[in-house]
Amino acid sequence: MNRRLMVVEPDPSSRALLDRVLTAAGYTVEDFESSLHARLVLDDDAFDLAVVDELAGGGMPLDEVRFLRAAYPRLPLVVMGTLLTAPVLLDLLRLGVSEALPKPFTPSELRDAVGRALVRSSPRRDDALDYAAALASARRDLAQGRPEA
Repeated sequence: MNRRLMVVEPDPSSRALLDRVLTAAGYTVEDFESSLHARLVLDDDAFDLAVVDELAGGGMPLDEVRFLRAAYPRLPLVVMGTLLTAPVLLDLLRLGVSEALPKPFTPSELRDAVGRALVRSSPRRDDALDYAAALASARRDLAQGRPEA
C-alpha cells in the first residue's frame, strides 16, 4: 500500500530534501509551503500523514500545527523543528502530535519517525476525533452568534 504524505516546510531546499528522502522510502509525497496551500487536497482526505515544520505558515511557532490539529484531527502529524524545547514538546503532546523530530536529523531518523507515526495512527479513534472537532466548531459558532453555521 502506497502511503501519501504531506510535507509542510517553508524553506524550498528543505522541502526538496524531505521529498527526496521520503520518496526514496516508498512514500508518495506532496510538499507545500503552508497547509493553506493544501486546503483543497486536505479536504479530500488525501493524506495518510503530514510532516510539518514548527515555523510553517509564517505566524507564531506551532500555528500551523494547531490549525491542522483543529481542522483535520484525524491526520497524524510529525512535527520537526529547531525550537523543540521542553515547553514546546509539552504543547505538542497536548495537541496529540504523533512524533516530534528535532532538527537537524538524519534521513533514517525521519523515515523512522514517519514509520512510527503511521503505525500508531489508529482508525478506531477517527470517529471520536471527528465528533469532538465538529462539537468544538459548533460551540465556537454558537458563541459567536452564528447558529446557522
